[in-house]
Amino acid sequence: MSVRLPLAFLLGVATAALVACGGGSSDKLIPSVPSSRIQNDLDALRSAIGQHDCQGADEALTKLKRDVANLPSSVDARLQRRLRTGMAKLTLRVPIDCVQTTTTDTTPTTPTTPTTPTTPETTTTDGGTGNGGVTAP
Repeated sequence: MSVRLPLAFLLGVATAALVACGGGSSDKLIPSVPSSRIQNDLDALRSAIGQHDCQGADEALTKLKRDVANLPSSVDARLQRRLRTGMAKLTLRVPIDCVQTTTTDTTPTTPTTPTTPTTPETTTTDGGTGNGGVTAP
């Protein structure tokens, strides 16, 4: 099972709940304008995560938090609690699910051929024995 499934499910449920809440005649539901903002924030978050745009996901999550925090006090307290609980879950899931893709250089490198170490030669004076004063290693 993909780790993205829980976040996609959570975003889908949150969006469905907001669609059901927004624009209703009850004063305890989310008014249509804040509901639309929150839906747009969720869409932006989903899109950013799908594109591995972690900065965009963080920005969408911050905007979503702000829009949820700015809901009118007339919105049902239980609904606000559920939204805050959902926000807490999203705050934990977004960093896990939004993994930036990075490219790595896969160009093979040519190994360098090590040079053969040379043994140093010791020079001595041998009193004219004919070997040029060099002692063989």
